[in-house]
Amino acid sequence: MESLRRIVQALRESTRQSERLSGPTPAQLLVLKRIEDHDGISVSELAALTVTDLSALSEIVSHLEA
Repeated sequence: MESLRRIVQALRESTRQSERLSGPTPAQLLVLKRIEDHDGISVSELAALTVTDLSALSEIVSHLEA
């Protein structure tokens, strides 16, 4: 079980490194554009405008903050 946990951790770190090197994803760019176009938008409104559920939007935003 320990080996599996280490593999998953290594994959997550590799993914984070790739994201940092490749820049924002299309989903991140869409979220940033909607925020730019709608100053003061709420998270619920942003989710509706991007046709994204709140949990997925939360994940996108957390990657933007990283």
